[in-house]
Amino acid sequence: MGKLLNNAPESQTFRLNDGRELKSLHELVSALKEMPDDVFNSHVTADRNDFANWIEGVFQDKELAARIKWASGKEKMAGIVLEALEKAEESKKIRDTDKEGEKARLVNRLKERLKPSPEKLPQEQMVEAKQPQMPLPPEERKPDTNMIEFDEKQLEEAEEHHHKLEMAATGEIVVPESGMMKHFIMGLAAGAVVAILGALAYTIILMK
Repeated sequence: MGKLLNNAPESQTFRLNDGRELKSLHELVSALKEMPDDVFNSHVTADRNDFANWIEGVFQDKELAARIKWASGKEKMAGIVLEALEKAEESKKIRDTDKEGEKARLVNRLKERLKPSPEKLPQEQMVEAKQPQMPLPPEERKPDTNMIEFDEKQLEEAEEHHHKLEMAATGEIVVPESGMMKHFIMGLAAGAVVAILGALAYTIILMK
């Protein structure tokens, strides 16, 4: 049926008795609709049908050839050939649509195969693809228990240094005389200040 829409080879065109040349079945339909009776009767007789022989030999459609062989009149013959051409055109459209769909499916499969998998992406792209982690609110942060223990020790040491300073000032403990007493008191004060500042700094960090 696919060959019905093609033109006949140059050496196999149909030559009518009036001199006209037919290269396709579309031209045959047009010619039959306006063909003089004497021309038609010269090609179609009781024992011969040149049009049926041309269709079977050139376009290789035995079914269509058999149908027009026994057709009664040129108008009937033209209608049979036109119907066959319309069916052939519809079949061609379906085949073309199927080919386009198959082509699209093949292209999509090829794209999927060529698409890089996540593990093959460059490291920098993998980093960018990761969901950024938002910092936790201050109330949800878990304090470091070790640092808290260390902070408590610093507070205890500061309190102890402060207590020693008070005892030294009231004379409850004996301290070295003259310049050594001055250095002793300054050392205690410095240790207390450092401990207090360290504890305050860590407390501020935890509150952020």
